[in-house]
Amino acid sequence: MKTIYTFLLLVIYQSMAWGQILDIPDANFKNTLVNVHCVSEDFNATPNAPVDSNNDGEIQLSEALMVEHLRILSQDVSDLTGLEAFANLKSFHLILNSVTTIDFSGNPLIEELILEDNESVTLNLLNNPLLRVLGCRWNNFTTLDLTENINLEVLNGNYNAFIDIDLSNNVNLVDFDFSLTPITSINVQNENNDMLELIPPFKGYESLEFICVDDSDSDIWDPFTELPANPTITEDCSLLNIEDNSFQNKIHVYPNPTSGLLSLETPEVLLRVVVSNMLGQVVLDLTMNEDSTTNTIDFTGISKGMYVAHLQTETTEQVINIIKK
Repeated sequence: MKTIYTFLLLVIYQSMAWGQILDIPDANFKNTLVNVHCVSEDFNATPNAPVDSNNDGEIQLSEALMVEHLRILSQDVSDLTGLEAFANLKSFHLILNSVTTIDFSGNPLIEELILEDNESVTLNLLNNPLLRVLGCRWNNFTTLDLTENINLEVLNGNYNAFIDIDLSNNVNLVDFDFSLTPITSINVQNENNDMLELIPPFKGYESLEFICVDDSDSDIWDPFTELPANPTITEDCSLLNIEDNSFQNKIHVYPNPTSGLLSLETPEVLLRVVVSNMLGQVVLDLTMNEDSTTNTIDFTGISKGMYVAHLQTETTEQVINIIKK
C-alpha cells in the first residue's frame, strides 16, 4: 500500500511539474512565444507555430521542452529570462532585438546560435559543448569565451568590439571571421589548422597585429599577410601579450556609448586622436589640447555605429572602441 501511495505522489508531482507555467517577465518575449510563429521543425525550416501549443496564453514547462528550434526576429525583446527552461533547444536565432545579457547555461544541447544585431554585451557559452555554429555579427561583444566549445566549426563575429580572441581550444574550427572589428590579436594555435577553410574576402582588419598559428609558413594565412596592417603570423603566442597595458588601463572614456560629447581622460597628454569606422575610413582627425590630459570629442554629427579611436601621445599609441548611439 505504501508503495502504491508513493507511486501516486510521484505521478502527481511529475504532472504538476510538467504543467508548470514559466515565469517570463519580458512582455515582448512572452508575446512572441505565445502568439508568433517562432518554432521551426529543423535547423533550416521556416518557423510555422508558436510555442503555446494549447492556446491558453501561457507557456508551460512541457511546451518549452518540446521545442528544439526557436527563432525570434525583430520583436523588441530585452530579457530572455525563461529561456533556460528550453532544455532541449538545438538551435536558437535572436535577430534585431535589444538583449544585453545572454546566458545559455540552461541549454546544453545547443548546436547552432545565430545572434545578430542585438545590444548584447555579455554571452555565456560555458555549458554548450555541442555548439557547432556561432553567428554573432552586429553586437557589442567585447569578449568571447569559447574555451568549452570544442566542437565549434564555424564562427562569424564581425562588426563587434573584440580586441583579442582565443580559439586555441576549438580544435574542430573550419572557418572564422572577425573582419570589421578593432581586433588586434587572434590565437588559433589549436594543433589542427589543416582543417581551416577560411573564406575570403578578408577586410576591415585595420588593427590586427598578431595571429598565433600552428604553422606560420602555411598558405592558409596568405590572405592575412596582404592586409593593410600587415599582421605578424607567428607560432610564438607570447607575442600576443607583449604590449604594456598600463596606459590602456588608465584611459577613462565616458559616456560610452555616446550620443554626442565624449570625454577622454588619459595618463599622458594627448597629441592627436584619429577616429575610423569599421571600414577603416577616417571620420575624425583631431589635434588635441597639448596642455591637458582631459579632452572632449564631439560625435554629434557622426552616424550611429561602432568606431575605433587611435590615441597618440609622445610615447605611445593606443586603440579604444567607441560606440555612437
